[in-house]
Amino acid sequence: MGIRMTQHAGLNQWAQDFVRGEQVLVCHEKIERTYPDGRVETIGPRPVRGSSVRKEEGGEFYSGMFEEEGRWLLYKYTFPNGSVYWEVVQAEPWSSGPVIFLALTAFPPETVRFWRGELERQGCEGYLEVQDYCVPESLWTDEELANA
Repeated sequence: MGIRMTQHAGLNQWAQDFVRGEQVLVCHEKIERTYPDGRVETIGPRPVRGSSVRKEEGGEFYSGMFEEEGRWLLYKYTFPNGSVYWEVVQAEPWSSGPVIFLALTAFPPETVRFWRGELERQGCEGYLEVQDYCVPESLWTDEELANA
């Protein structure tokens, strides 16, 4: 008998590479150490590099199969040119528990919720699918989802 648990596939390789961004100079760091004997040692300045893309909590989350597993954050990525992308759950096929596949969208979660609400009010349930508002390259293929 297998163990039932939530599995996290996360973002596909294209999306991971996309949000990784470029390595850029963030700052120069200078460290000063003062020793018990009064000696002062200065290290630096040395360059500190980091991603050009800022990753932060997106305000949304997804849950696993069991409440005790908790909730996992979905992230928001802000690029140097001001463009923003959010993680969304693309699919949750079952394989001894849900396998969570994420994708990226350029639409804020509240916009997607508004669209869904409007479609439901018009009696058009099911007409807004995740692939309709996600970055196409960030979507897992049907084959990858089926092999979960």
